[in-house]
This record gives sequence, structure tokens and C-alpha cells, in this order.
Amino acid sequence: MRVPTKSLAIVICLLVAGWMAAHAAQRPAERAIPTEGRSFTFRADTPPVDFRPQDAEDPFVDIRIEGFRARSSTAGAPDVPTRTVLVAIPPGATPRLSVRRIGERRQLAHRPRPVPRVLHGVASFDRSDRQTRPAGPPVTRKLFRAADRFYSGDAVSPQKIAWLGHIGVLRDQRYVQVHLAPVRFDAGLDAVLIDSALEVTVHFDGDFGSAAISQATDRYESVYRNHLVNYAQGRQFRLGAAGPDGRAGVIRRSPRATSGPLPAGPLYRILIDQNGPVRLDFDLISTVAPEFLDHDPANWRLSNRGEQVPLQIHQEPGDAAVFETNEWVQFYGQALDDEPETVLSVDLDGELNDLYEVRDFTDVNTYFLSVDTDPQPAMTEREALPPGGSPETDFPAVARQEVDDNFLPLAEELWFWSPFTSAGGATRTETIPLPGLAAGTLPANFRVRLGDSPIASTSIRTTRRA
Repeated sequence: MRVPTKSLAIVICLLVAGWMAAHAAQRPAERAIPTEGRSFTFRADTPPVDFRPQDAEDPFVDIRIEGFRARSSTAGAPDVPTRTVLVAIPPGATPRLSVRRIGERRQLAHRPRPVPRVLHGVASFDRSDRQTRPAGPPVTRKLFRAADRFYSGDAVSPQKIAWLGHIGVLRDQRYVQVHLAPVRFDAGLDAVLIDSALEVTVHFDGDFGSAAISQATDRYESVYRNHLVNYAQGRQFRLGAAGPDGRAGVIRRSPRATSGPLPAGPLYRILIDQNGPVRLDFDLISTVAPEFLDHDPANWRLSNRGEQVPLQIHQEPGDAAVFETNEWVQFYGQALDDEPETVLSVDLDGELNDLYEVRDFTDVNTYFLSVDTDPQPAMTEREALPPGGSPETDFPAVARQEVDDNFLPLAEELWFWSPFTSAGGATRTETIPLPGLAAGTLPANFRVRLGDSPIASTSIRTTRRA
């Protein structure tokens, strides 16, 4: 049976509206407090806390708070629920948090259950077609083991009663996450601390109040209203909101994000995808960027991610202001390899419902070479003469082989190497590059981490190839 398009659209709208209304009804109410200046203050009251004992032999309790769903992802840490609210902030503003307790504090002799470590694997393997692959459904089990660093000494979890989180944009609304933890575990007291109410203020540093007021005609307005604790104030902070003359407002940049005017001279990009020294000699510069030959190399400026990178300049005897044959500049280049593959974006109720963002898109890092009007700081050089004696003929090194081809957000680590062995004795050959091996017979140690796989043991056979 075909469903008319309009009817289907109405049903979807009703379902979405119903879910949003139910979600809003389950949220604890944060009450705005009138404030002066560029800030927002609200009061957060703590709902009743439900302590659920597990069994007679389990010394821990399960803590439940209505509307508090975010929990720690660190295995072994106290599993204390927290709450995250969204506060609208102006374009260009840097949020700053201040918080104070305005209610009573209770101390109850309970120990929260630790965050479990999730062990995962597969029930069986299929060895057909000379390949080993998972044949059964995923098998998971939870291991509850309290970590000493959270349950001993003077540790408090979470460490703060409130803190700022991720800054993002919800359609046309810039916001900051505010994490609330009125319930915490104090290991020194071996008790749970409960603050009945908090007064939280988010300051908007760097905001000069030039944003325009939204006319509240956005179809997304109900989402703003249900998710932003300062919805009314946030209407002044919309990105591209219409001003009194009907024209779009200007999105201002933060002073820290302002890069300034582009240089008047040549500007070139240098793309780096490996770590190590990068040399720009006369032949390369004269071929690719001859404009730099008209400028003193002491005035060349290299930058990366908004920070200046010092250059080492090598020049032959003669005119130091001229870049000539056999001369070069060099720097230590770094690949863009410091970003995680994925990061937790939204912590929802239930570990399988969390939303993750992909972050590691490329290893190519971009450097900018330009010319300034004044001499630039050069790389500091120092003597590095050997202390004497004979150089070593060999030295130990570590070669690591890992393929992250299986995303399983079920444990502290998110990426795993797909299973390739089974209890039945299947084998797989992996080739590990070992450049520059020393001659002769020397010992080598091999370590294989099986992660949380149900495989109990393994054997390693090594063969050296010329």
C-alpha cells in the first residue's frame, strides 16, 4: 500500500515533535537567573538520587539520576552519572565558567560501581576459501574492576562539579557544552557527595554585543528552544541573523583566531607528510619560487598553524643578503599525525548509541613561507661534537605493525585489527619491514597483543628474508 507523501510527512513531524516533547519533559529544569553584562547564569537543582545495590557480595551500588545520562568512558573509574546542557554563546566570544554551591551538601556512605571494561570477540570463525573470518555474532562481556587511582587516596571523581566542554554550532547557533556533576565520589571519605543545587555562570569573554536579534522564523526554532538553556538570550547570537535593515549580520572572528592581513610579498605553501628535516636549497627555490631570490633570506618567515617556525640558514661567504648557489634554508617538518582517528561527539544513553566524529582525514601538514620586512628569529645552533670513543656498530629499535580496520566502540580503545586466527589453529603471515638490520646473529623480542579477543594463546614463527 502506498502512503501519500503529505501524510507520511505529517507522521514524521508528529513523531519528531513527540520525541522532542518527551525528551524535554524528562530533562531536569535549569532556571535562568537575571544577570548584568555579557554572561548567562542559571541554577541547576539536583533531582533525587537512586542508589541500587547489586547483591550481598557486591560492595558497589548503581547510581541513577533522572535526566543524568552522560557517564565516564574510563574503565575502572566510578560510574557516576553527569548531565550536559548547552549554552548559546555569541560569535567570537570565548566562554569562561564560574560555579558555586548554593544548596546543602550531603555525604552518604556508598561506593559507586566502576565503569566496566567491555571485552569483545566472536563466537566462531569461518575458515572457508582459505580465509579466516568471523562466522558468529559478536560476543561481549563486561568486567567490573575498580581502579586504585580512583578508589584510593584523596581522589575525587569527577574532579569538578562543573566544567566547560565542546564548542560547536547547532545550525545557526553557536554553543558551548556545560557538564554538571553535583554527585561525586570522594575516595578519601569513601562516600558519595551530593550537592543539592549549583549556580553556574558562563561568561562571554571577547564579546562586544554587536550581534543582531533573530526574528524567530526559523523552522528549527523549537529545537533551539528545547536544547538551549538560554534560548531567549541566544536569539541575539545567531550566525547570519537579520539586522534591523534586513541584511545579514557580520560573523566576527575571535581575536585569537584573527590571522591578520596577508603578506605583501610572495606566499607559498609547503606540504609535509613525514617527520624530519626539510631543506630548501638554491636549486629548488630558483625553480619553484624564484620570487624569494629578490629578498634577504634573513627576512623569510615560515609559519604553521599560526605559529612561527624558525629556519636554519646556511650561506657561503659573500653577500649575506643574497641567496646564491650552494646555499639553503631548512627546518624540522612535522606531519599532521597528532589527531585521533575518532573522538566522542555526543555521549548518549547506552554505550552503543554514542556518536563519534572522524578526525584523522590526512597526514599532510601545510606550512606557509612568506617574506617579512624585518629579520626573523633563526634556529638556534649549538655544537654537537661526539664525546669521543668509537661509534656503536648497532643499536636496538622497535618496529610496530598494526592495522586499524575494525571500529568497535566497546572498550577504552575504539579501533582494532580484525581477527585473523582461531582456536582451530589457523595461521596468517604478516611481513614487518626492518630496514638497516645489523649483520650477525642478535636476539629479537616479539610481542603480540591479542586485545580482548577470546583467543587464549598464540605462537610466533619468524623468518628473515634478504
